[in-house]
Amino acid sequence: MSRNVLINIRGAGGSGKTTAVKQYCELHNFKTEQVNSCSEKFIISVLENNVIVMGDYGKRRTCLGADTYKGGMKDIMDCFVEVVNEYHPNAILYEHRLSSLSGRSTLELIKLAKAYDYSYFGLFLEISEENRKRNMYKRSGKIGKKFYAENASYRIANNLKKSGVNIEILNIDEYKKEDMWRIVDDAVRKAME
Repeated sequence: MSRNVLINIRGAGGSGKTTAVKQYCELHNFKTEQVNSCSEKFIISVLENNVIVMGDYGKRRTCLGADTYKGGMKDIMDCFVEVVNEYHPNAILYEHRLSSLSGRSTLELIKLAKAYDYSYFGLFLEISEENRKRNMYKRSGKIGKKFYAENASYRIANNLKKSGVNIEILNIDEYKKEDMWRIVDDAVRKAME
């Protein structure tokens, strides 16, 4: 592993973010720990390969990623600082719904990461409306909000790319559920090259 990196996986509800991250955590024998910052207690998942994942990916059915941190981007930034200071990992990974963070708040996090000598890699997951609806219904019995992720993904990703941010957009319609971990594994490898 050649450099320290902050990896952000984003996509609409039902795009497979949580499934991919949970499978990746399980593949790398993780344990959950609590990180205390001055204002909040955060749950993180610590992996054996010196990767920290923000959120609780334990044995429960519903995982709690960074998008469940109550304070939004402020909490993600606080957790990032605490994790870097306490664990010094090669990679910090977090997943977030597309609608939760703006491009501007992402740029603020990138600036903070650079201050701690971490580069940023963003992976935006795209999925067809049909597959997204199927995934949402399997998970909750509801279809969820109207699909907007394809256009939003391109708009946010392209705006960040124009700012010089390392972003990749990946269509995941062809991935089988049991292979979703490969998305995260590839992202970690690419980001650290």
